Amino acid sequence: MEMSLLVEVVDDRRMVLESFNSIGSEVSLLSFFSFDFFLFWYDLNHIFFQWFKI
Repeated sequence: MEMSLLVEVVDDRRMVLESFNSIGSEVSLLSFFSFDFFLFWYDLNHIFFQWFKI
């Protein structure tokens, strides 16, 4: 009885860990894309400012 309960707890923890891992990978992917977008936006503004200066 206790052993099966322990297995259930371990399974629950594993599920929680897997969901956290998937959330973490999604967040890191999102931050990478937002950083990429920020660099692109910065380059775009830089080009515009150079263009207006000329």
